[in-house]
Amino acid sequence: MVRHCKQIIGEVTARLYDYVNQQDILQMNGESLGALLMRVKDPLTGKPMSKERLVGEFAKLFLASFETTAHSLGWIFMELACHPEIQLKIQAELADKGLLCNEANPNPREIEWSDLGNLSYMNMAIKEAMRMHPSASATTVRITETATKVGPYAIPSNTMIRIYSYSV
Repeated sequence: MVRHCKQIIGEVTARLYDYVNQQDILQMNGESLGALLMRVKDPLTGKPMSKERLVGEFAKLFLASFETTAHSLGWIFMELACHPEIQLKIQAELADKGLLCNEANPNPREIEWSDLGNLSYMNMAIKEAMRMHPSASATTVRITETATKVGPYAIPSNTMIRIYSYSV
């Protein structure tokens, strides 16, 4: 398993180096993300990012997008598992559009881009799960401008408070 992971990391790193070595990035004149990042100058040296640093930045972007997607899907599936009545409504919506594989429809049609906007109940369920379990941040931070009271609690001015999205 470890050998397989190292092989995948090596392949991804090689592809990132291939991307970084493209001419529009090296010349810094394109509009790709790589060319834009190459225009960023180190404030201390005035030099652009090294290829190694650029590959690292792309790797972080790649992994962050993978991780947040996995996080969101995990919470969506957990919420659906906890609410079978919502699963049934989503299944009914998919069946109504001919997208659910079941005994009545063993060969459902392939989903199309235009279907996504027409699956309103499924979209609502996904958005609600993402509202309850945001991948970007579980808290909102605010600093009070004036002294205030929240319920029985006195909060002085200039106090940092955290509001956890799970409590809303």
